[in-house]
Amino acid sequence: MNYNHGSGVEEDQTQVFSILNGKLVQTMVTQDFLSEVTLGTEITTEHRSTFLRFPDLSLEETRTITVNDKLEKVERRYWRWSEQKNRFLSGRFVLIVAPGISKR
Repeated sequence: MNYNHGSGVEEDQTQVFSILNGKLVQTMVTQDFLSEVTLGTEITTEHRSTFLRFPDLSLEETRTITVNDKLEKVERRYWRWSEQKNRFLSGRFVLIVAPGISKR
């Protein structure tokens, strides 16, 4: 899905559908792209996600955040299937890389 053309904000979503009890059901939805132009400036912040599926049916989401095409950080989280809720549940994002921040 795509939202907000012309507003300085653009958002796309990834949606996953599964067949449960013979019906097509949305089992995951998450933002996979966000571009925001800061009003009155030429600063553009973008969030982009990519997904990798594992044999155990879990998903890995890797998100990059850039400001004016300069990498600010990379984060990762995992989505696991919940038999109880019949949908994917996300974990928290964990910082993988932050080029401008030194590790302690």
